[in-house]
Amino acid sequence: MSVTAGSDVKLLNRRFAVRFLGRPGTWIWLAAVLLPGVAAWVWMNSALRGFAGDERTWFIWSGNVVLALFVATLAFVFRKWSVKLKFFRDWGRAPRGMVDSCWSEIQLLNKKVLSGAYANDAEILVAADEVLRRFHVEKIQRAEIRTADIGGKAIRFVQLRKREPLGRLEPWLEMHMGVGAAACVGVWFHADGVLRHPLGWVLLVGSGVLLVTGVVLAVMYRLLPPKLAKEGGEIPFEEAGVARENYEACIAGVAGTMSPELQAEVREMFARTTSFDDLRKRSEGVLARVAMKYPDQAELVRDVIVMAGTRDYLLWTTAAARRIDFQLRLWRWVHVPVSIFVYFAIALHVGLVLWY
Repeated sequence: MSVTAGSDVKLLNRRFAVRFLGRPGTWIWLAAVLLPGVAAWVWMNSALRGFAGDERTWFIWSGNVVLALFVATLAFVFRKWSVKLKFFRDWGRAPRGMVDSCWSEIQLLNKKVLSGAYANDAEILVAADEVLRRFHVEKIQRAEIRTADIGGKAIRFVQLRKREPLGRLEPWLEMHMGVGAAACVGVWFHADGVLRHPLGWVLLVGSGVLLVTGVVLAVMYRLLPPKLAKEGGEIPFEEAGVARENYEACIAGVAGTMSPELQAEVREMFARTTSFDDLRKRSEGVLARVAMKYPDQAELVRDVIVMAGTRDYLLWTTAAARRIDFQLRLWRWVHVPVSIFVYFAIALHVGLVLWY
């Protein structure tokens, strides 16, 4: 299914149809995190100043708040990696037979939907929820109405989605952003605007880098996912990568059955081509030579050329999607290392405070 600009229906069922920071209530959630944090800093600044210039009281309590905020930002990290733990993956999971039976019943329901047995989406969801309850999988799956463009006609159907026992990652990431921004800004408030120690400079600069990179990455995750969905073409780039590896293995296997002389004739087809013109010229040249010298092997070589062309076509058509995916993964090389460094500096700072 191709995806064109302005085609919201076609994009609806693709990956990243719900964009980060594009969900209803997201900005309210971020404001609910940031505004109380700012209010707390303002209150502490006025209340703790009443201790006749007791700077130690201010540094201790404001430091506790900053530490709590930084620890809270780790909640998203733990939530993200929880899916690797078998306990969380299996939490609430129903027996496999029940899930398969439920899925089969949902397909029967979809046939009724296609025949027009239900008046609206609400009735369809009621029927789907009844199926889930009957097979006791309502706690691990939920029914959603989807739309597919088939032959120019919008077809509705029910699709089951897995429920997340700890909630979806999007709100956790938004919480991570809100609390993390408050923590990074709080470092300056905690220092009272004066840096007296090199470690203070490390924490201030590090938290500043975290804040800036976090904002940049948030903007990227807001703008790039829809572009990635549109650039996906007929096959997602992840699946295209697997297909390319399979074609490469097939080409190598066929080449292993050829004589050394024939391998030398088709060797240039083993290398990747850079364009359609390059592919056509190579293919015509190889086929002409093989047809002249080894006419009985022409069909085999033609199969190799087709596989090599398909391999390269998958590479060309997914280049833009792979580039966007690389940009979305930049946080692994920027945000994460700086985060680890800042948390190490925080631990060192807390240790020095407790020691002295």
